[in-house]
Amino acid sequence: MELPNDFEHGRVFPVAECYPFIVVCDTREQLPFSFEGMGVQVFKTAGTLKSGDYSILGFEKKVAVERKSKADLFASVSTGRDRLEKEFQRLASFERAALVCEASQSSILEGLAGSQMDPYSVLRTAISWAGRYKVPFFFCATRAEAQWLTLEFLRFAWLDLTGQKRRKYDGEKTAS
Repeated sequence: MELPNDFEHGRVFPVAECYPFIVVCDTREQLPFSFEGMGVQVFKTAGTLKSGDYSILGFEKKVAVERKSKADLFASVSTGRDRLEKEFQRLASFERAALVCEASQSSILEGLAGSQMDPYSVLRTAISWAGRYKVPFFFCATRAEAQWLTLEFLRFAWLDLTGQKRRKYDGEKTAS
């Protein structure tokens, strides 16, 4: 098993040996993940998604991952609040959906330069909506971590929805 590197922080993230699906990236995604350097080849295509920024080809109406940068999250919770809540409502209708933020919780609590938004309000909104809409909200310390988490979320959704068996990978103590 190969490991993708987060060169900025010297961490590595374990990845599956292969991804037997095609990742769909929404055409409106402003800063799409490349999925390069993941240690495996990831096939991608562009498409217009009903919700989210990433899905799996053939499962676009069942699986969605919404990606947010720190700045985008602050803006979405303040001036774009109604739009973000409507996105959560749509994501709640999917069989598998998540929001992945490219910032850790501690980074969120540091606030955002130039923003008047209370950082605790940002986290409280995430907690409230994750519970209300049953859509998990993942905070990742780096973009590399967010990219890895997105891909693994899609992989587990694909396994569950296709009935494929999960394999134990080198280094894993138990199959997840």
